[in-house]
Amino acid sequence: MRTGEFKNIKIAYDEAWTMDDSVFPLFPVPSCVLFARKHATAQASPATVRAYSGTLPLRDAHEDVADARLKVAENAPARSAAQF
Repeated sequence: MRTGEFKNIKIAYDEAWTMDDSVFPLFPVPSCVLFARKHATAQASPATVRAYSGTLPLRDAHEDVADARLKVAENAPARSAAQF
C-alpha cells in the first residue's frame, strides 16, 4: 500500500495526517488519514505528515474545539513500516 501500486490500479498520495494515541477520545489506537488519487503512475506515501496530538473534551468534538485543543506538527517525519 505504501508504494501506491496495487494489482491493476496505481495511486499517487497527496497528503497524510497522523493522530498518535494521545489524541483521545477519538480512536482507541493510533490512526492516520491518507489522501490519494488514481494516477497513471504510482507515487509512494509521503515522507512527511501532518501530525496531531492532544486531548479532546469529547469524542465528536466540533472542528473549532479540535482546532483549539490539538497541537499540529507540519512536515513531521512519517513512521516507517519497521516502526509498527
